[in-house]
Amino acid sequence: LARLGHSVIDTQRLGSSPSIIVGADGLPILSYFQPVDGDLRVMHCRDPQCVAHEDTLIDSAGIVGEFSSITIRNNGLPAISYYDRSLGNLKLAYCLDAACTTHSLATVDSIGDVGQYTSLVSGDSTFAPLLVFYHDAGNGDLKSAKCGLTSCPSPTFVTLDSTGNVGKFASAAVA
Repeated sequence: LARLGHSVIDTQRLGSSPSIIVGADGLPILSYFQPVDGDLRVMHCRDPQCVAHEDTLIDSAGIVGEFSSITIRNNGLPAISYYDRSLGNLKLAYCLDAACTTHSLATVDSIGDVGQYTSLVSGDSTFAPLLVFYHDAGNGDLKSAKCGLTSCPSPTFVTLDSTGNVGKFASAAVA
């Protein structure tokens, strides 16, 4: 069991490596992979201790949601990057409200086996609204994709490092 404030959260239900951030409403919001069903879910806390919370299914098409990373976009709404194990793709969920009860999904990269170990950050609205860093398992590379604030129809890809097998466990932050 893990503690979030004074609330106990069942980590067996959450699976491995949940991602947490404080939302624009000042309350915690978590993205996580539910291993029982192979789904990506979001838990939005209704109080700072997360005693009450809302749980939302985000994606259930195959085995999806591993290596999730959540950020708050500069429009105040969450976005989540994650790995679709069934297809070997990097995907993004754009939340359309603070609790992510409504959302849209986008496949960002589908060339090879890509999207493991994601790390998502929100930049400024003109340069890079969303940057996702991830591992390209097929090539052993660390890559990034730049996406828009509300969709990702034409991402810009950069291979950041291709020396050996790199890009696992990367973490990004905006300074």
